[in-house]
Order: sequence, then C-alpha cells, then structure tokens
Amino acid sequence: MIPPYLGLALYAEGETDHRFLDVLIRRSVEELLSRRGLSVTIGEMQRLTVPRGVSRRDERIVGGARGIQGAFHLLFIHADGGGDREGAIADRVEPGRQAVEDELGTSSRRALGVVPVRETEAWALADGEAIRAVLSTSKSDAGLGLPARRAEVETLDDPKATL
Repeated sequence: MIPPYLGLALYAEGETDHRFLDVLIRRSVEELLSRRGLSVTIGEMQRLTVPRGVSRRDERIVGGARGIQGAFHLLFIHADGGGDREGAIADRVEPGRQAVEDELGTSSRRALGVVPVRETEAWALADGEAIRAVLSTSKSDAGLGLPARRAEVETLDDPKATL
C-alpha cells in the first residue's frame, strides 16, 4: 500500500528564510506525523513564484499559490514577528491566508502562518541539524557556535549576526 502524499509550499520573506524554513518546516511536519504514527510521503517544499508588478502582499501570496495550486496541501506563510507576533499575524499573514482560502478553497488545502517571535535566524540557530544540512558540514553544535540550549536563541540580541 502506498502511503498518502502531502504537498508543502512556502511563502517566505527572502532567500535566507527559504534556505532554513524549507528544511525546518519539512522536518517539523515529518516529526509531527511520525509522533502520531502516520505514514505519509511528503514532497519537496514548493516555493511560490510571485507575480511581477504586484505590490500588495496578500495578492502576491494568492498569485503565487494559484500558480502551484495542484502541488500543495499546506501553504506556510512566513512573517518575522519582530517583537510583535500578533501584529505580524494580523498584518502580514492573515490577509494572505484568507485570500488563498477565499480564491482556492479549503477542501484540499490549508494556509497557515509561520511567525518566529524573533527573526527566522533565531529558529535556524535552534536547529543544528538543519544548519548542518544546509551548510553540508558535520561540525557539532558547539563547533558551529550554536547556543547550548534551544531556549537561549530567543534571548540573543541579534540572531542574524550570530548566524
């Protein structure tokens, strides 16, 4: 029996965000499904190709999602929290999520937000395995200069500089 398939897509704020979130989100979804004893084939993370000349973020998100709508079941919409998680969700995630669901429907797909409390770089610092995969290195967390405990990354003044 072939396991069911789950397609993932991501709208991120930049290339650096994609490089880390592609890996982190996929691994998080795999772990979540595994914990629940579900055997699911997960496809490669799809990136939205944003239509040129579109200035509104929600229109860029729905336009990109429309272009790959047959390739995903879950669309992750990224926005850095920048100290205001609720504002990031309300202003930068929710309009795009609602536009995708209004235009493309929800019968076979969902859109949801990915909002780090700090910048995405803080999340990357919390996952040495993802950093090793992206950088193709076998250095230990200590060898990479990563914080000893995951919770420490949220206290860093400048996670981007640390990364």
